[in-house]
Amino acid sequence: MAQKAEYRSAKRSKILIKKAFAELLREKKIDKITVTDIIERAGISRGTFYAHYSDVYGLLNVILNEELNLFSEYLIANGVMEIVREPEFVFTTLMAYIDRDFEYYKALFLAKDNVLFLRELQERLINVFNDEDYKKNHAGETNEQISEVKLYVIFYTTAIATVLTNWLNGTIEVSPERLNQILSDIIRNTVGHIYEDEGEKDKKKEEEK
Repeated sequence: MAQKAEYRSAKRSKILIKKAFAELLREKKIDKITVTDIIERAGISRGTFYAHYSDVYGLLNVILNEELNLFSEYLIANGVMEIVREPEFVFTTLMAYIDRDFEYYKALFLAKDNVLFLRELQERLINVFNDEDYKKNHAGETNEQISEVKLYVIFYTTAIATVLTNWLNGTIEVSPERLNQILSDIIRNTVGHIYEDEGEKDKKKEEEK
């Protein structure tokens, strides 16, 4: 019974800490947020904070890992290759996810060293291909198809992360809808051939003659 109460208390403390951090992240940059800011906003002791996290950046890393895990689960559920088949659906879902709390996700994404964030994201995306459920759900796809998509995942993760970073910090001034359209067109025009069936390929060859 005591263990359950302790678990509930620890879980509640983490929720309070993350909620306070999210509020602060909307108000100031990550390097201006202190542990004191967080514990005062959360209404907890300093000891409670350090029982769960090493420092502010330790908390940030935990939250980013949780977000990346959720994203990986989404990809497994919907199929990584849907980004090639239906890029608009993937980007619309991503934009809708960000738009739930735009300022928070903007601050969260820009707060992390983009090189490290990108590496972590790529690792999770590649690991999706090794997931047993993924292999079962995509048994009809050839090894060549999967290898090609792995290559594109690495390439486009870098490109899309760079584009999103510039869009979030205001360097690129286009609407979410227009950004969605541009990214979708780029992907469809460059990698859509992976999923053309033989009939479609033959038809295109005839048209080109």
